Amino acid sequence: MNYNQNDIKTVFSEEQIQQRVNEISVEIEETYQSKPVLTLLVVMKGAFLFASDLIKKLNLNVRIEFIEVSSYGERGTLSGQLSLRKEPDLDFANQHILIIEDIIDTGQTAEFLQKYLEEKHPASIEWCLLLQKHEEPEGVKPKFVGFRAPDKFLIGYGLDYKERYRNLPFIGYLESL
Repeated sequence: MNYNQNDIKTVFSEEQIQQRVNEISVEIEETYQSKPVLTLLVVMKGAFLFASDLIKKLNLNVRIEFIEVSSYGERGTLSGQLSLRKEPDLDFANQHILIIEDIIDTGQTAEFLQKYLEEKHPASIEWCLLLQKHEEPEGVKPKFVGFRAPDKFLIGYGLDYKERYRNLPFIGYLESL
């Protein structure tokens, strides 16, 4: 990789992440084992590595769909504007939906997505987060949370800074930010 390892401080190691993914997969299976099908809605781009690892461990009948909601500007900072970049193709009416998200930071995106999905009349909506920085936003209470995150701009394992560092197998932060 073309980055200076000394600039990145590890917060959660690859081993810690994989252990927690295993634990969450068991929790999800126990929760949804009686449901005929579970719709996994992966929030792109940040949650793709987490979702991939998690989905491979689930012994459930699942449908997989993707959505892309953006609240970040080109400089890697919050823009204050939300946009739906990729709308789902599947019908969510009467479906059990588990949203797989990388992180809830300000909660603005989560609130937007929760309201959007409620309008689709699913049987249920739950959240599975890799990281949670702050308390739950209005109307959003994650059922599955990997880790409580420090108040840093985190990178790695799908999380980016200006579209870089997503491929790191661990989660950390740049000291220079």
